[in-house]
Amino acid sequence: MLKNADYRRHVFVYRLLWYPLKWFLSIKFNYKAEYAPKINEPCIILSNHVTDYDMAFVPMSFKKHMYFVASEHILRWGWLSKLIMWLFAPIPRAKGTVDGAAAYTVLKLLRRGKNVCMFAEGNNTFNGITGPIHPTVGGLVKTSKAALITYRISGGYLSRPRWSEKPRRGYAFGKCVNIYSQETLSKMTPEEIGAAVSKDLYEDAFATQRKLMAEYKGKRIAEKLETCLYVCPKCHGIGTLHSCDDRFFCDCGLNVRYNEYGFFEGDNVPYETISDWDAWQDKYMAEYISSLGDKIAFSDEGQILNVINGASHKTERLCTGRLTLTRKGMTIDKYSFDWSDISSLAIVARANIVFTAGTVNYEIRSDIIRSSRKYFKAYELLSKNKN
Repeated sequence: MLKNADYRRHVFVYRLLWYPLKWFLSIKFNYKAEYAPKINEPCIILSNHVTDYDMAFVPMSFKKHMYFVASEHILRWGWLSKLIMWLFAPIPRAKGTVDGAAAYTVLKLLRRGKNVCMFAEGNNTFNGITGPIHPTVGGLVKTSKAALITYRISGGYLSRPRWSEKPRRGYAFGKCVNIYSQETLSKMTPEEIGAAVSKDLYEDAFATQRKLMAEYKGKRIAEKLETCLYVCPKCHGIGTLHSCDDRFFCDCGLNVRYNEYGFFEGDNVPYETISDWDAWQDKYMAEYISSLGDKIAFSDEGQILNVINGASHKTERLCTGRLTLTRKGMTIDKYSFDWSDISSLAIVARANIVFTAGTVNYEIRSDIIRSSRKYFKAYELLSKNKN
């Protein structure tokens, strides 16, 4: 439980870092933020989620201190986790689940007059398009009896795509979209609030880029793209795509360039944007999984299975082996998990898979470059039929 001294420390750190951070983001990403109007009541700030830097981007529009809801994996970084909690006290939320403890903390802070920022999708976008808003968002906003500010970041995706390790300088901009007072929200249903948030936060990075055509300069700008795009449109191979520098290519001979504007170019380019390629691979995977039968869908060697301790958030290695996915479930070494036992599955960072089987939380990590998205998509498709 936070004490008054903790609140004062968090406000002091926020104010201390605000101007240096504004300078850093301007130099690093050419990030510009429009100042938010001042409101005199506690509020929830809901933003789209486009980069790992979003928790730095959003505050540049707000001089007043705010708390952030963040993925609980930040608690697994040892001494760094302790420092982050002491300086900022982010609210940990387990990905892929309805986290009642996080919601309780949010409501408690709001009722103490503090502002709280959340990323309504619950996940950083892989393809540059705002994902579906978590279905509990409208209910939480309604229950909070706080004001609501919707905030949209544009251009950020191409500055630091989730699939990449390398940031690049181009153009990014953040601004408030709408402000909803307590009185306005009291007349709306949770579903209406959720729909309004979805509309306000929607961002198509490539539609925006077609208008701006900003150049995003960086090193090795295509590398790790295979963690996002995992099906080849030419040969339909799964896991056969690779990247090097600004090239993206397949074992079958497909070879395209990912340019400084965020578009693919070259001879016989199958899709001009990551989002178009991703939309196609989603459809392909739906057809592939539906006709899978009893065979193995795909697999990856050298995968590390950890169990996550719920109280300490520490991980303990269970095994290292080949991860295999079938219509029945997932298997790694001697451990098997049926879809009927898995209640949630999500992706953390670029490639870690976290899931809950029964009452136990697990994590699958990989030192080998591979896409976790194919496992997530298969889970989405197969879990629909598990009941």
